[in-house]
Amino acid sequence: TKEQTKSVENTNKKFEGISIAIDEMQEVVQTLNGSGKDMESKKNEIITVIDNLSAISQETAAGTEETVAAVEEQTASISELANASESLARLAEDMQANISRFRY
Repeated sequence: TKEQTKSVENTNKKFEGISIAIDEMQEVVQTLNGSGKDMESKKNEIITVIDNLSAISQETAAGTEETVAAVEEQTASISELANASESLARLAEDMQANISRFRY
């Protein structure tokens, strides 16, 4: 019976060790679950930031396209003004030549 008692005590100690190990594993699993939730939250924050950056980039690209279009329009207008100035200068020269014919 001493052997049986000792065997039961050893078995109890082993079960206590197993119980302690299970408790420790539960704590580790809970910590991992918490970390997983934190990672999910951070991932969502990062996705939101990336989406915002993408929207800003698209707005910037659209603004740049509008600016380029405006510059092209201004360049065309300036070119037209330059052509009109050249035409006016030629007309003025022709007029000057015609006026000089009427001088004595």
